[in-house]
Amino acid sequence: MNDESGTGQSGTGLPAAGRPVSVDAAVPGGLASTQASAAATVASRSAAERIDTGALVPTFGIIGAAFLDALGRVSGQRATALDALAARHASTSARATNAAASYDCCDDANAGALAAGVPA
Repeated sequence: MNDESGTGQSGTGLPAAGRPVSVDAAVPGGLASTQASAAATVASRSAAERIDTGALVPTFGIIGAAFLDALGRVSGQRATALDALAARHASTSARATNAAASYDCCDDANAGALAAGVPA
């Protein structure tokens, strides 16, 4: 059932019956590329978070040892969180790549079937 707004929406977030559905085949590939880029950016930030606090001991001395220990732990926790985020971006990229390949495969197969002729 179409709504009164003429948008073709059935109120469920799905296209109303009888309306054509259009998919831009480039969108899943673009999403995959964007997510892969985000994964690389986050991974590089994670690497930057990993600091060698041992190299700072001569600067901070014995008095700053507790601070350096805390700094090392906090930096490590942040790097671990960033690693997890990078992994999620990479996973989303891989799934979008698979979705794009599946869509292209099915779309090509169906186009071939239509080109061969639609049975009466």
